[in-house]
Amino acid sequence: MIRYVSIFFLFALSIFFFTAARAAPVSGGDPDGRDQGRGGPKPQSVVQAAASLQGEVIDHHAMHDGTAFDHNRSVMRVYPHDGVIAYDEPKPAVRDVVRSGTVLFRGLTFTEGGRIEGTAFAFKKGCPPAPYPVTGGYSRDNATITLRGAGPIRKGCDVVGYSEKSPHAVLRFKSLISAGDYGDI
Repeated sequence: MIRYVSIFFLFALSIFFFTAARAAPVSGGDPDGRDQGRGGPKPQSVVQAAASLQGEVIDHHAMHDGTAFDHNRSVMRVYPHDGVIAYDEPKPAVRDVVRSGTVLFRGLTFTEGGRIEGTAFAFKKGCPPAPYPVTGGYSRDNATITLRGAGPIRKGCDVVGYSEKSPHAVLRFKSLISAGDYGDI
């Protein structure tokens, strides 16, 4: 059993590093967000991003236009051309674990109506993010994105397995843009 869990974990990490090679600009530089040198912020390496307790953090301003979606009462930004879903305004209950720009999903470029596949990350306070593979897509009306994959099961910070019954196994994102937002058109 441990051998299968290890193989699955290595598979998940390989997906993460494969998709991270296409990474969007990652914030870096000094901890206050100001760059002491010339040429703007210095990107941190993928290894540093994965090793940090907050995971990979993107600069929303350096990305293609993102669309606002709700995920468990947090405002997310979906960047289909970059294959990224990141926190924009985390809800109060998770602000000590993630911040604006923290990547929840990174995968291949996707389009409305198309298949979405890549790596999602489960966050726990004081622990590094746990990557796991997910697949899914948009609803017929393109108002909801649903991603599914066996989510991590932890004992402390250690990932001890993956399960379809994990609270991270189904991720839903609901568009915050609807025809009602524009009045009578």
